[in-house]
Amino acid sequence: MATHPGVLTITLTGRPPVSVTKDQWPIVAEASDHLYDGQYDFQSFRHTRAALRVRQHSDGRAVVYGTYSYDSSYQGARAADARRGRLLAAGEDIPGAIQTVAEEMDAARGNAGVTDHFTEPHPFARLATECVADLPSLALE
Repeated sequence: MATHPGVLTITLTGRPPVSVTKDQWPIVAEASDHLYDGQYDFQSFRHTRAALRVRQHSDGRAVVYGTYSYDSSYQGARAADARRGRLLAAGEDIPGAIQTVAEEMDAARGNAGVTDHFTEPHPFARLATECVADLPSLALE
């Protein structure tokens, strides 16, 4: 598959991935963590990354997606990677989709069989709360 600058392919849950043009589908909310051993990232032998993001088109459609990766440079250590996402029509429940994707990501992380840096059992639940809080505010009359 060819890649083009400014185009992002997003994995969805239970359906083929979608490709979006980043400037037409800007990030409107996100929450992420990057944890590693040691004092400095570049000196670390293990990395855990987790993120939830919402991109929204000007027509109201949205894509909510999560990513997780664990990587270790230690001999014999397993790596893990998981991606899930939902494509929403205009007006669909974005906070609800964030919660759903977070649950899917926590399940995928739990099934990965690695010991990562998170001390909490469901880190995507926390990231979901942060991502919902990062959504644009609603104007009340």
